[in-house]
This record gives sequence, structure tokens and C-alpha cells, in this order.
Amino acid sequence: MKKLDVFIAACKAERWRWRNWICAIFAISRLPENHVPEPYDIDYRDDGVYYYDDTQKQWVLIEDSKPNEPLYHYRWAEDFPKDFFPNHPGAIRTTYGRAIYNWMCLIYPFGDAIEFINKQVTSKTAVPLIAPITVDDDANVPAGQKFIKASQIENHLSALSQTTTLAPLIAPTGTWRTLIPSKKVLQYIKTAIAAKGDKLTRQDLVEIQENAVKLDKEYLAEDGESLDFYVSGTTLKVRRFKQLYMFGAVDAFHEDGKYDLIVESLNEGIPVAQLPAVFNDGRQGSYDRGLDTAKGGYGVANYQQITQNLRVVQGDCGTKIVHHVLLDEDGYRAYAVEAGFNKMVGGKPIPIDRSDIGKIIAMRRPLVCKHPKPTYCSVCAGSTLAKTEKGVRSSVTKVQSDIMYGFMGAMHGNAQETATFDIDKHLR
Repeated sequence: MKKLDVFIAACKAERWRWRNWICAIFAISRLPENHVPEPYDIDYRDDGVYYYDDTQKQWVLIEDSKPNEPLYHYRWAEDFPKDFFPNHPGAIRTTYGRAIYNWMCLIYPFGDAIEFINKQVTSKTAVPLIAPITVDDDANVPAGQKFIKASQIENHLSALSQTTTLAPLIAPTGTWRTLIPSKKVLQYIKTAIAAKGDKLTRQDLVEIQENAVKLDKEYLAEDGESLDFYVSGTTLKVRRFKQLYMFGAVDAFHEDGKYDLIVESLNEGIPVAQLPAVFNDGRQGSYDRGLDTAKGGYGVANYQQITQNLRVVQGDCGTKIVHHVLLDEDGYRAYAVEAGFNKMVGGKPIPIDRSDIGKIIAMRRPLVCKHPKPTYCSVCAGSTLAKTEKGVRSSVTKVQSDIMYGFMGAMHGNAQETATFDIDKHLR
């Protein structure tokens, strides 16, 4: 059998359920001593890569495998035959990485309910596809209509969590470009700071770092694996930047409120005179983490007490008050996908759908509900909150939880960035 044949047969045998099998197909690995072979186990040997044939009870050399090379690469594309993927009946050309994602995160939890996703994905890629067709476990769904039961979401989330831990295991442990800084980036930082002189501001530093990160991404372009798994997000903008290019600005205790600028990187070593600033920065981060965690915990408890009597009742309060909203893509995601709000058409509430994007709609929301407090009707509350009687309490409490997690996440390192504020968008 060739590599593609082995992959197809193994996926049909659901070997993607085993973490060690996924690691073995994408990275050179060694089987433990006294290992009891399972069907389609992978074994790297001096003359090539072998798979275990359970019917013959023996190891078989994969014809087009090469010694000392991973069997597959997550970016390699292949032409997969029709009916291989339950959520895509026809033939399709896709990568091995996307094939594994679809088997684990879509086919395993949902069967053929979600169409094959043939693009680079994040943990939220499938959310807009899942939410509109999710129903309660005991809901009556018309024959032939694709749907997802609420209980199936847990399997999807479990599979997603597995993919995040797999990434470092199948990526290279290090490449030259991830370990060595770009001379072009170093020169740009030095020149840009010198050009500003004594007029260098905190905003100037933010813009310099943003431009330096862009140049660094170009430098890392040939290291696709590392750019995807090791130096994305805060790892690229904070850890890598401080380690290889410049420690940056830290808050200081000067009377004028000015920051301390440390132009050396961690690799170069922090000058002795700058060590107090670095230590103070660390102390501040430690204090802020404890304080914000305490505030978050108190906030959650406080919100629960305030909202403990709020309820969502089934039915329509009949209010005539609406909010007119110009619906854009962000609004559709917030109001329709996440909240499940309704629009009023001909005096009747109808769920907002994608065809409303770009239109002004008359929207119902909890703020306009005239149901006797502390209750809200299910039409004003939206389908998401209406799924449980205490949906409002859970939603409000989640706000404080998100704030706490946001602060806690920032303690692991954050990057200051410039942004363009579209005031017209927020005044609509």
C-alpha cells in the first residue's frame, strides 16, 4: 500500500481517535518497548516507514515512504476519492491536516451535518455553521433536514481541545529562523528609534514594534510550521520580540511619569542599571494578576446575587417598541448567531437571518421587553437566553467571568497595538 491508501484505510478505521497515531503520521517517533501493535500503527525503521496490517498480523513497508522522513506533512495536498469524507460525498483535493481536522472536529461529533471545511481553520471557524442548526435534544426535526443536537457540542469542544495540544507535538522543535533574529529587523529598530531621538513617545514605540513584527513575519515566511504553531499571537509579538529584538518599554516610577526604555533583548542581556526597572515590571505584573483575579471572583458572585431573580418565560410580551439597526457582518454574528434575536416584520417576530445584512431591521431585545419584571419574554430575550429559564443570569455573570479571564490572560504577556476607530460604525 502507498501512503494515501494507508491514510484512507486508517481514517476509516478511526485511528484519528488516537493521539499517538496522529503524532506518528506527522512526526518521526518511536514505539515504546513491548508495544502491542494496533491496526495501522506506524513504525519508523532504517529502510522506510511501516504500518501494521492486522489481517496479516505483520508489519508492512509503505511503498512510497522514505527513511528518516515523516510519513505525511499537514500542508501536503492530495486528491481524496469520493465518499471518503461523510460530510463531502464527492472527490476533493485537500491537505492531510484539514482531513484530520474534519474527521476529528466535524465528522466525529456531527456526522455529515456540517459540510467539509477546506480552508485554514481556528477554534471558531465552525461556530457560524453550527449555531443555526443546533436544536434541543428532544426537538422534533423534519425528515431530511440536517441538524445538531445540543449534547453533540461537547464532543466538538473536546476534539478542538485535542487539536491544540497536538500542534506542538507534530511541529518542528526549532528551525534556524526561529532561533536567530533577523538582521534587517534589528537594523530597522535601531534606525527608527534613533530617528525619533528625544521626541520618542510610547505610541512611537508601539508603531515601531508593529512594523518590526511585520518584517519578522516576512523573515519567518520560509518557516511555515513555526510561524503557525510557535510564533503566532502573543508569542510572536511579546515573547519572541523580547527574547530576540528588544525588551521594550516598562512603566517607571519617575516623577514625570515617563517610561523606561530597554533597547537590549533578553538574549543580549539586560544592563545592570536597567535591572530595577525589569524587576519592578515583574512585581507589578504579579500584583495585578492577584488583584484582578480577586476582583473577577468577587464580580461573578456579586452579579449572581444581583440577577438571581431574573427569569425568561416562554411567550411574547407583545411590545411595539423596537430598535432600528443597520445590520452588518459583526451585527449579524452578535445579534443572530450568538443572541438569536428577532426582527419584527408585519407585526410578527421573525428570526434574523443572513439576508438581512446591509438592511435596517426593527429588532426586539431585552431592553424593550414589557413583561412584568423580573421576567423577560422569550421573544425579546432571544433564542439563546430562552433555552434556559435562568439564561439572563448566566449571560450577565459570564460578562464578569470574561473580564476576569481577559485580565488573567494579559498577565501572561500582552502587546500594545495601534488601532483605527471607526466612529461612524459605532454611532449607527
